Amino acid sequence: MVRSSTFATAGIGMARGQQVVLAPDVRIEPLIRQWAAWLMTLDPVNAAMYLVGRQRPILQSFLRHPDRHVAAAKDDRTAGGLFANLSAQQGGNVQRWLDDGEVADSSTLAVGAALLDLVKSGGGSAASVLSGGVERVHDLAGGESSQSIRLLRPVLQRSIEPGMESVAVWPGVARPHFLNTPRLTDDQRLLHVDSAFDSDQLGELLRLRHSPAPIEVALAALGLDRVGDHPAVAALLRPVEAPAVEGEHIAQTCIDFLGHCSVLFRDSGTKLLADPITPPVQDHVGLPQRLDAVLISHGHPDHLVAEALLALRDRIDLALVPATRSDSFADPSLRDCLLRLGIRNVVELRPYDQVAVRSATVTALPFQGEHGGLDIGGKTTWHIRMSTTTLILAADCACQEPAAFDGVADQFGAVDILLTAMEPRGALARWLYGPLVGRSGIQDRLDGADADAVLRLAAAVGARQVGIYGCDGPKDAGHLFGRPAPQGGDERTLDTSEREVDRLRRLAAAHKLPIFTLDRPGRITPPPGER
Repeated sequence: MVRSSTFATAGIGMARGQQVVLAPDVRIEPLIRQWAAWLMTLDPVNAAMYLVGRQRPILQSFLRHPDRHVAAAKDDRTAGGLFANLSAQQGGNVQRWLDDGEVADSSTLAVGAALLDLVKSGGGSAASVLSGGVERVHDLAGGESSQSIRLLRPVLQRSIEPGMESVAVWPGVARPHFLNTPRLTDDQRLLHVDSAFDSDQLGELLRLRHSPAPIEVALAALGLDRVGDHPAVAALLRPVEAPAVEGEHIAQTCIDFLGHCSVLFRDSGTKLLADPITPPVQDHVGLPQRLDAVLISHGHPDHLVAEALLALRDRIDLALVPATRSDSFADPSLRDCLLRLGIRNVVELRPYDQVAVRSATVTALPFQGEHGGLDIGGKTTWHIRMSTTTLILAADCACQEPAAFDGVADQFGAVDILLTAMEPRGALARWLYGPLVGRSGIQDRLDGADADAVLRLAAAVGARQVGIYGCDGPKDAGHLFGRPAPQGGDERTLDTSEREVDRLRRLAAAHKLPIFTLDRPGRITPPPGER
């Protein structure tokens, strides 16, 4: 039972029984071992490698040099780097996190360390702790003497603790980068709720986004019947003065850009959402209460966003993801990660697989580049044919080999709009993949699309119009993106992107190909004329 004093201390000014919802800017961030959940930590095997190779070393470095980390976190040139964005006063809690992990995750640490040694040795002797969990296979591309490692993830998982699940509830404040800073329980910027992803408590908390509940129920969902009041509570809840308004009803084909690479499609009652990046509370159109399908292009943390998927999971009838090579280090199963987040119906597609979703037909096409040259199958370009419009969502595809897209228009339908991101100078590849690769085997930067790649793809699929998206993420999603470039000189990424878009416009004009950019949420209008 929630104590009556909680109401006064929280400063909410609500009577017992008052109906409340979460404030619109509240974010519920899923955590594993108090770190933000993403593809590489939702998978237990990869999580073991990141625990040993990334998370613990960052915090051990913080304890040795707290002042350096504090200074780096305040510097725009290094704020998104591998420096914990914590205060020096949190050293005691950091030490407790490290000490507790020695006990709770002892076997996970052993497996993670053994896998890291295996990666660094390039396929040398495997520790006994990995017995039965790895298989050496000949790498045909490297010749008879070349070997690579095939992971048997179900076997390895027998020796791995999956990691404690919880959520951080943020009251509309900027968050530290997800790769460098844990969400520790003593952080007064957030409310930590110790709740598994499949728990009834978390389900109740997620429903508070759209379904009012008595304040007693809301406080219990926030864990306040157990841990007492918290300074952030007053910013988390809002009284309900009027019933929620449903999103507009759309009968015809309608395409809405929601930010970054997230697009909502509605067509004759069919509702598809691609790469959701933020929870459904601040979009300009009002997301529908049911989604026929969610489409995930690849596993990078700005496309497979655990927080957004967790918030949407009760609305999703079907999730479509690219099939992966789950036996490799860098290509864990996207399907398994979505299942762990509580999405029940997840279907994997390989290139050129096709599925009907009510009035729409969705086809998985190849996706080239973007992953630092690693052999990753978990990426796809989506071809979506609706009753009056056909689109391709290329996300970060670099289209290095346009022949892979030959015949797309003839086989799957003429392409009215190609939506693609442009990032001529990609993020540092080792930010995401560092613990999974040895000294070689990965490029310095992710290989995104430039103007030439966009034109190659547009020509290959016969696109009538090209839209550039993904240039900037939503203002509250900065914790997902890479380290800011140094301010000044030629290193400014924004200037580089703008120059490349200008070059694309000049090149496209010669082919009479219309180009538009999506720098803010809004409706996308298909080009006029015959299809």
